[in-house]
Amino acid sequence: MRLKSVISVCAAASMLLATATVAFAADSLGQNGSDSAEVKATYLAGESAGAIYSVDISWKGMDFTYTSAGTKWNPETHEYDPNSVAAWTTGEITITNHSNVDIMATPEYTAEENFQNISMNFDNDELRVMTADNGVDGAPGTPVTGKIVVTPQGDLAEGVVDTKIGSIVITIV
Repeated sequence: MRLKSVISVCAAASMLLATATVAFAADSLGQNGSDSAEVKATYLAGESAGAIYSVDISWKGMDFTYTSAGTKWNPETHEYDPNSVAAWTTGEITITNHSNVDIMATPEYTAEENFQNISMNFDNDELRVMTADNGVDGAPGTPVTGKIVVTPQGDLAEGVVDTKIGSIVITIV
């Protein structure tokens, strides 16, 4: 039993020594004595947030309707007179900027092979939308919205119904 007690005391002592913290003390100081230590500092620049892009794009009215020019019978001249011009409905693309930088939204249209005669007119070929980092005196900012109105150009053949005529891509830079 005695050997176990000696081993236990040795184990406890070695654990105590292993967890001991080394501290340096000043030399013995007398009355009104003092000691000093250097204090050092290092500046480390924090990471800048950089540009954070977050943009919502919503598409409205991208199912366009083409109305051909019409005619009206004229009983005085005994011929048909045009009473309207061909027209397309319009669509709208809404760009909402939640980013901490201004963005530029650029639309581009590509026609399907059988609809090369139809193009898209964009009322704004390069839409600039300001940053949402627009809070005053440290207040949070608010999202900023811009719109692009889209109108097809060209004639659609009779009998075309609910057919893909092309694609619009919005590029954000």
